[in-house]
Amino acid sequence: MALKLNPDTVIAVEPLWTLSVNWNQNLIGKTMLVANRPVESVTALSPDEWTDLRTQIARLTAAVSSLFAPDQFNHAFLMNANAQVHLHVVPRYRSPRNWQGHTFVDPHFGELYGKEQQILDGPDLALLTRQIRERLTRGGLHPVEKRSSSSAAAQKAVSEGSESPLQLCPPQKRVVAHAASRSRAER
Repeated sequence: MALKLNPDTVIAVEPLWTLSVNWNQNLIGKTMLVANRPVESVTALSPDEWTDLRTQIARLTAAVSSLFAPDQFNHAFLMNANAQVHLHVVPRYRSPRNWQGHTFVDPHFGELYGKEQQILDGPDLALLTRQIRERLTRGGLHPVEKRSSSSAAAQKAVSEGSESPLQLCPPQKRVVAHAASRSRAER
């Protein structure tokens, strides 16, 4: 089963992982790293994927930290609604954060995060994605400036849906598709 991502939430497509903003921003800066090849078990990740995962987590947490200064991060391979390997990167906050006129509160700080939902509208979600993308670092340069040909090939494969477990879909379909899979998972 392919994991469907709204193109406005894709921060970066790297050779092994796609970095994406989570559509639910109840904890501002909530993101995911999705394996680019079809793989449904974390134990089936290759050594190269594990090594690169660590690099991508470091890049992503640094970018989110520069924007929102979370007090800590939770990392979870949940894969409840979709078996494609993906890691949730969840910033946690002792105090509220404000962004673009929205207030974000973490009522469960120090515990498992809750099921609250705070869905941003399309323009705000796209802005959040851009802001995180601008803060990713690789050798001091913006990731697009040093993008390798394999990264460009990965971006093209995801965009075209060829042999990829990721599918980009219009924003309105993403929310509906996720809501449907969520309601099945919660039954």
